Amino acid sequence: MTADFHLPGSSFLHRTDPRARLLALLGLSACFLVPAEPLPLACLATACLAVVGFALGCRQLAGLLKALAPALLFIALLTPPFVRGGTALVTLAGFPLVTTAGVRAAIVFLSRLSGIAAVFFALLRTLRLEELVLALRWFGVPFPAALAVTVTFRYIPFLAGTWHEVKDAHRLRGARTGPGPVLTAVMVKAVKTIPALAMALESRGFGRAGPRSSLVALGPAGRFALHAVAVAGVCASILLLLLLPAVRRIFALPGL
Repeated sequence: MTADFHLPGSSFLHRTDPRARLLALLGLSACFLVPAEPLPLACLATACLAVVGFALGCRQLAGLLKALAPALLFIALLTPPFVRGGTALVTLAGFPLVTTAGVRAAIVFLSRLSGIAAVFFALLRTLRLEELVLALRWFGVPFPAALAVTVTFRYIPFLAGTWHEVKDAHRLRGARTGPGPVLTAVMVKAVKTIPALAMALESRGFGRAGPRSSLVALGPAGRFALHAVAVAGVCASILLLLLLPAVRRIFALPGL
């Protein structure tokens, strides 16, 4: 099982210390969850998506947006009718179908989903799983828990790749089957990898006590401190812009 989310590159995200990237993940996720005005959240989400496109390329950004499109469309269509309050913008037979509160809620939900997804996508595409384990261990996460996280992240692209392989195999044989047989074949192959995964964990000393060695090393502490200060400054500035009353009044949407 060699599937991985990591995309090799030399962007500024790839060169950032892995521990600082985890801090950025927590900080930016917190920024999206604060009670802020819709417009600043939308601008922050757009900025995160732009960073993904700049660091990883437009093709990766298009793939992310394509994966998010059904959920974004679902939110955009169903949130306004179920959130009441404010002024009615669209009425149907006297029933307020779209209100200002519904539009605000839709913008907030869309911004949070796309922004947090962009942050996680940027982290997983620029961070090797070995570095993720070391970064989590540096923050005090137990090795079994850190390894469980990385195995989960490795299984997701593995299952996705297996799904496409099975579909291609059916197509080459001229068989037109539904998702049921394909899913069954994927699950059978996933179950067959369990013994190999168990042997790999055993060969790496999973469950043994004592210090562990690694072929991959984190950067020097000074580099991490510099990157961590930069991340903290960016996240603190964003929180101030989102929460300061004067800034909230500037970015308030007219009529909403």
